[in-house]
Amino acid sequence: MSSEADYLSTVYQHALSRPEAVAFEHVLDNEITRLAYGDLIDRVQQLGEALRSSGLGDGSRVALCMENRPAWPVAYLAVWYSGGVTVPLDTAPDESILARLIEHSGSVACVTSIPLAPKIQTACKTLEARPLLLVPEHDGATGFEDCTSFASFIDQHGTSSSIWNPSAANKSDLGTIMYTSGTTGNPKGVMIRQSAVLENLRAGIRRVHFSPKDRILGVLPLFHVLPLITNCLGPLYLGARVVFLQELTADGIIAAFRRHRITVFVCVPAFFYRFHDKLTQTIERSPWLRRNIARALIKVSGWVRRRFGWSIGRSLLKKAHQPFGDDMRLFVTGGAKMNAEVFDDFLDWGFQLAQGYGLTESTAILTATPLDELRGDTVGRPVDGVSLQIDGPGDDGIGEVWARGPSLMDGYYRNPEATAEALNDGWLRTGDLGRILLDGHLQITGRAKDLIVLASGKNIYPDELEGHYGQGELVEEICIVGIADEAGRGERLHAVVVPDLQAARDRGYVNVREMIKWDLESIGAKLPGPQRLTSLEIRSEPLPRTPSQKIKRFVLQQEIAERGVVEATDTAPASRSVLKQSESADLPEWTDEVRSIVARYAKAASVSIDQHLDLDLGLGSLDRIELFAEL
Repeated sequence: MSSEADYLSTVYQHALSRPEAVAFEHVLDNEITRLAYGDLIDRVQQLGEALRSSGLGDGSRVALCMENRPAWPVAYLAVWYSGGVTVPLDTAPDESILARLIEHSGSVACVTSIPLAPKIQTACKTLEARPLLLVPEHDGATGFEDCTSFASFIDQHGTSSSIWNPSAANKSDLGTIMYTSGTTGNPKGVMIRQSAVLENLRAGIRRVHFSPKDRILGVLPLFHVLPLITNCLGPLYLGARVVFLQELTADGIIAAFRRHRITVFVCVPAFFYRFHDKLTQTIERSPWLRRNIARALIKVSGWVRRRFGWSIGRSLLKKAHQPFGDDMRLFVTGGAKMNAEVFDDFLDWGFQLAQGYGLTESTAILTATPLDELRGDTVGRPVDGVSLQIDGPGDDGIGEVWARGPSLMDGYYRNPEATAEALNDGWLRTGDLGRILLDGHLQITGRAKDLIVLASGKNIYPDELEGHYGQGELVEEICIVGIADEAGRGERLHAVVVPDLQAARDRGYVNVREMIKWDLESIGAKLPGPQRLTSLEIRSEPLPRTPSQKIKRFVLQQEIAERGVVEATDTAPASRSVLKQSESADLPEWTDEVRSIVARYAKAASVSIDQHLDLDLGLGSLDRIELFAEL
């Protein structure tokens, strides 16, 4: 066995030394199932041996498209055991997108679940070479054509050997292909070596001091690189415990902290924004005396933290910490830039919150905040082994962030052009703009490339979406840009549309704005939630373009930043005005109360009943879930 690039042997040693220690807990319908390290290794070995003996090892691509559950890491590690390459896939895209990614990756098998099996089967029916479909469930697998349970597959291809004998992993061996795009355009599958995963999780563990005693709550989907490292492979490497939840509701997540005595929680900024809003709203709605006492305590806590570096908020603001339990010690955010003021509020409240920065192309982590230097205005220092440089800095020191280190990708799978653009003589062009401060901390200020990063951490490639939304029958030209949301907590998708007026005349349309809005809304309904537009505006002039006819996206962004967003609904038709005039007379008496609640979630002064929650008001999926629950 190789030593330096051998991840599996470390997990195996945990199973030998502590076979009864819990590796995973899974909450399903209020019942908790547990998988110990000893059982984990047994399952990995059995499935891995079966994959290898059936010819699905030695570099074979195996896709994983499944919800977070213990079977996910079992399958992932079994593929590595057999010498194969994992291909984690998002569960949200439709069948045509999944088919494109499975075909592009050359996956010969796909691990899924009974709930998702019909979707995967439909996707695979369009492929010339259909992959083998494997599901962890034994009951119900026989009801699906071409679907085999783990147990049946092991019975057919497994071996009777009890000797732990995984395929040797060399430093250059490919471990996984993770897709960062491809839903509407050319797929970009990031090729990551097993040794890169090991280097990255080791560096991250050293920086934020994870330990074998930690209990990590894993709510982010494992097909993203950040949770794959921090909520799965990293904890297993340490011998720690991970908790998965079937139902991801705000109340369910909060309840899990105390129920499972969680110590570490890694999530995207969107979660922290919601908790921040709830806490600040609770304080503002409190009676006068209680409200002012809370404000005073926060002010004292913040002053002490800045003056002496002491965190006393946990002692002063016990009710704020109570939902998370006495064991909770560390929050980590990543995947998107977090608002510095909100970050500092958490520190003033006494929460230990660290921040990380990285890309899928860097196997997750490039920088992270040292726990003795927590601050909201930077994303921390480079982790061990990582070097940063600023390319083409201006007078303010800002330029494109380039990174180098042992955990960089090998390139994009079957995409040499994109690889050449991203890698330059061992350096990764991150596409992000930033500066390196005198104390070595990295400050991210923006992006040099067109990539849009939502507050949820989801990466959006606008050129792909433009090709999708550009299919609208009334769209002559379209440009999608990321604009800051009203709270300054991330970006949302805004479209600038030049209408095809001739097409509108040919079809007899009079209300062009409303028809375009309806058309794009219908097209967006076929895409995952994060790829749907939150606002649009109509432009009468052609879009600005370069001599090579590329859209000058930065010009439009500058125009929008200077004048603000001009919504298509700002010049709504007369029929809408008539509706507004008659609303109060025709609608139930509780309408105003409902509109007031919706306006609070939309952070708007007022809303109209005909405004769309997604397109007009910009409410994401989590916002809508919480809104419906309150209503």
